[in-house]
Amino acid sequence: MDCDQLRDLTPLYLSGELDESRAAAFRGHLASCPSCDLDARLRHEILSDDVDTTALDARILAAVKSAPRRRVSVSIAASIAAVLVIGVIAYRVSTAASPLFAAAALDHHREVIDHQRRSWISDPAAVEALAEREGIGPELVSALAPAGYHCDRAKVCRLGAVSFLHLVYSDGAREFSIFLRHRDAALSDRIEHADLGPDHVAALRTPHLDAVVVTDESSEAALQFARTAAHIL
Repeated sequence: MDCDQLRDLTPLYLSGELDESRAAAFRGHLASCPSCDLDARLRHEILSDDVDTTALDARILAAVKSAPRRRVSVSIAASIAAVLVIGVIAYRVSTAASPLFAAAALDHHREVIDHQRRSWISDPAAVEALAEREGIGPELVSALAPAGYHCDRAKVCRLGAVSFLHLVYSDGAREFSIFLRHRDAALSDRIEHADLGPDHVAALRTPHLDAVVVTDESSEAALQFARTAAHIL
């Protein structure tokens, strides 16, 4: 694995989406490459300072988006720093839910806002079939759409070590994400929410499903989408 590959795979590694073989190659390169060793120093600096990083994470995300490919070490550092900042903010909001919130916000930001290339399913029948394979009622796909919205696309993703069905809803101008999976003990019985820089996350638990909503509109929009979902799930 070379430095360019490491830079491209950093977001997937930090969100737990790499297979073990590529994850091992990633760790091996990071441990042996002087150009990529900035990770350790960045991690130490970010996690040791008790500062308000709300504005900082937005600037870092912008820097990652515009960084030239030839500046490998800086690009890697910016990408790692962006993920770490999101994690720090989420931890301060809700210790129990922070890894899930941070992973959902990161997925939404890079895949929906930044439009990084992913294999999406957009045919409505295929989306419903995917939901059914994931143990989620296919009728929920359209039922969860607020007035004026429709399910635009879907895929299965991993938030940390757990698989979720990632649904993206659109009204033609705005988009938000809903992540769904079979219920477990990860979330509390009430709606929880957090603001992670430009992204706003709300999560709820029903007797059968866990749901996480992410939008870049506002905290109130995230809560409203979650409340709508709570009446349906």
